[in-house]
Amino acid sequence: MELYIYISILILVFCLCVNYTKYFSIESFILIYMSLWCLLSIIISISQSWYISVGSYFIHMIFAISFCLPSLLINKKRITYSFSIKNNNKLNFVFFLFNFFGLIGLLHHINQFGFNLNVYEIAQQASLSRYNNENVSTIQVLTSSFIFCNFFMIGFSSKGNINRLHKIFSILLILLLAVFTSSKANLIISFTFFIAGFFNKLVLTGFVFSYAKKMKLLINSLLIFVSSFSFLILIQTLRYGIDNFSFAIVDRMLVYAFGQFSAFSVWFDQDISAQLDLGLGYGLFTGFYSRVFGIERIFGFYDTFTYISETDYTNVFSLSRLIITDFTFLGGCIFLFMVGLVWRIIYSSSTNILLLIFFLTCISIETFFGFVTSILSYNNVILAVLLIVFIFKFNYLVKVIK
Repeated sequence: MELYIYISILILVFCLCVNYTKYFSIESFILIYMSLWCLLSIIISISQSWYISVGSYFIHMIFAISFCLPSLLINKKRITYSFSIKNNNKLNFVFFLFNFFGLIGLLHHINQFGFNLNVYEIAQQASLSRYNNENVSTIQVLTSSFIFCNFFMIGFSSKGNINRLHKIFSILLILLLAVFTSSKANLIISFTFFIAGFFNKLVLTGFVFSYAKKMKLLINSLLIFVSSFSFLILIQTLRYGIDNFSFAIVDRMLVYAFGQFSAFSVWFDQDISAQLDLGLGYGLFTGFYSRVFGIERIFGFYDTFTYISETDYTNVFSLSRLIITDFTFLGGCIFLFMVGLVWRIIYSSSTNILLLIFFLTCISIETFFGFVTSILSYNNVILAVLLIVFIFKFNYLVKVIK
């Protein structure tokens, strides 16, 4: 009975947000994304006989609401902006340069294993190296930041601002990088930055949504998700060998995409008081902590796997686990409320576009990637955000529209 009540609440939240959202906001995005992903996760969990705990599922909703509450307290008149490029040729040159850096990273990664190997052999060697906790190419990791930045600009830019060939090259580059590294992370992070760029544009320009535009956006999002999921299956096939393809690979992808909430439920229903790290941000910004304070970073962040059924297991627990281990459940609610409050104050009163871009980008990519872990725990992601601010500083003219 509790499960059906929770599903009904998710459907209600989703329908209300879609129906009454006229202007795109970070709060509506978080509520729609949370309700839709949890709903899909529950449906898949039921069909796959994974572990389900309704109480732990409510945690994700409570965290989302905690962030959104300040929007009810501070609801001043919206400030919207118009963006124009100072020099189109200069922006395209920067875009080309960032692609070139990304290409250097890809070639350095291939050279690490040898140009004499074919794509399948390099993908398998890269996968083995990663899971054996061997060093990966620092240059490849660093240069991926430039690719992430380019994907943000593809999402943000208007038609004709960036040369189509540059865009195509960025897409081919990240697809090749995903194949040769046998890793889903770079592809998902790039897609996350693309969504963040598109999202920033909608929020800051005050885009008005009609019902038809809402439906078109939802349908396009579904098509992109299906296409991305299919490509990720291809990457998994390359990892285990083209001759070893089976529906077990599809099952593993379902676990990766939707099993994290079941894994969180298993973890949360255990004695979490004995598992709290109380790092006050270490989980959310573990890359920063490891560099500044010299704390050893756990490979893959989680070194233990949790069974969500008799046969399926995963070490992905969603962003909610990190929030709890960093601040406790109550502390996490307070932390998210304060972040939401700071955002509302900045959004309602500040005209510093660089601060808005930085804050909005961090929140949007953290939310979208939250079904996996904290995207801000990766230092190359933080570098990509700083590169985005750099591009807006020197390439865009911004006009405030009251």
